Amino acid sequence: MTQLYRLRIDESCLEQGVRFVGFTEKKIIEDTQITQIGEELSSFFNERDSNYDPQSHLALDFAGVDFLSNVTLGKLITADRAHFELYKNRLGMVNIKPAIYEVFVFTKLTSLFNIAETREAYLAEFCA
Repeated sequence: MTQLYRLRIDESCLEQGVRFVGFTEKKIIEDTQITQIGEELSSFFNERDSNYDPQSHLALDFAGVDFLSNVTLGKLITADRAHFELYKNRLGMVNIKPAIYEVFVFTKLTSLFNIAETREAYLAEFCA
């Protein structure tokens, strides 16, 4: 697997068909960070493709993220499109802080992603 610097992969819920992907930084605002995150997600999708399970889900865990830029939102939309093309399901998102969630609501991105308040809620809602 490709070395990841900006993302953490958690496969502890793989039995339920979910990989959670966390971020290593609290603020995702710099162009280099955003580019690396996009590259790491793309690399992860491509490597994951060799072990494809059509029922599997990928959920981004924002527990450690306090702030992200508008450019990051664009990168997430691009990642969702790539993920959907490969796996035919939407990216999930969990543990989004209220201030960040407000941006998702304002930009109507809540209709694009499978969003749940916690990991447990995501498992119950999208993987039952």
